[in-house]
Amino acid sequence: MPIEEALQRSVAGASISCQAVANPVPPWPGSLHPVKKSLEFQLIARLDAAILALGEGGAGFAVLYLDLDGFKAVNDRHGHAAGDDVLRQAAGRLGDAAGPGSLLARLGGDEFAGILASSEDPREARRVDERMIAAVRRPIALPDGLVLQVGATIGVAFAPTDGTDPLTLLRKADGALDVGKHGGKRLVQIHIALAEAKAG
Repeated sequence: MPIEEALQRSVAGASISCQAVANPVPPWPGSLHPVKKSLEFQLIARLDAAILALGEGGAGFAVLYLDLDGFKAVNDRHGHAAGDDVLRQAAGRLGDAAGPGSLLARLGGDEFAGILASSEDPREARRVDERMIAAVRRPIALPDGLVLQVGATIGVAFAPTDGTDPLTLLRKADGALDVGKHGGKRLVQIHIALAEAKAG
């Protein structure tokens, strides 16, 4: 899904808010679509605030773009009800693993985007993202006794190295995700601009 299209859509109950996020939305209690929140409010506003803080001497941060691996097969083989259960549990695990001060929002399908607070160090961002991947990979038990497993691939961009506006950062994180998906999946891919900056 194009990022611009995703940013115009209303996210139906799909925001996972960690600590220190205004107007937090609980991770889908009881239903996949209990509350509607727009990405413009949940994610772009948060990115704008973080970017504004950068100009005032605030810390850099990481932007991630995440895709679940194997989720389509869950829907195809076990139906959308099972897929919804997997999404709920995966979303909760991702939010917990992202840690306090971070925000993760579902763009649609099995795609998520988020911001990791004060994670300008790529090593720390990688540790957090790898923790998220490990959390998702644990078997997921469904109410009917079925046990399923999915994975995740994450692309990461950094502010201010990779940009200082939300769409640029999201595009670059999405581009890093594409590289990761083609590189074998279930890994963290850092945007190449960061490597170029370190080399220079």
